[in-house]
Amino acid sequence: MAQRVLVKNSRTGEIKSGFIGFSWTMFFWGDFVPLFRGEILKGIILILLDFIAVGIFICMIYAFSYNRQYTNKLLTHGYEIA
Repeated sequence: MAQRVLVKNSRTGEIKSGFIGFSWTMFFWGDFVPLFRGEILKGIILILLDFIAVGIFICMIYAFSYNRQYTNKLLTHGYEIA
C-alpha cells in the first residue's frame, strides 16, 4: 500500500496528497488515474500506448512507478512536503 505524503504549495497555500509506493489505483483503474489527478496529457499518452502496445500490461508495469513520478511532479511545480 502506498504511503500518503501531504504537500503544500507555498505560493497558493493549496494542499495536495502525494504518494510513495506501489499504485494500487493504477493497477486496478489503469489509465484513468492520471485523468482523475489532472494529468490529462499523461493519461492520453497511456491510453494510446495501451492501444498500440500490449494493452493492460502497460498499466501493470506503470503501477510500480506512477506514485513516485506524480509526487516528484508536484515537488517540481512549487509544492513542498508539509
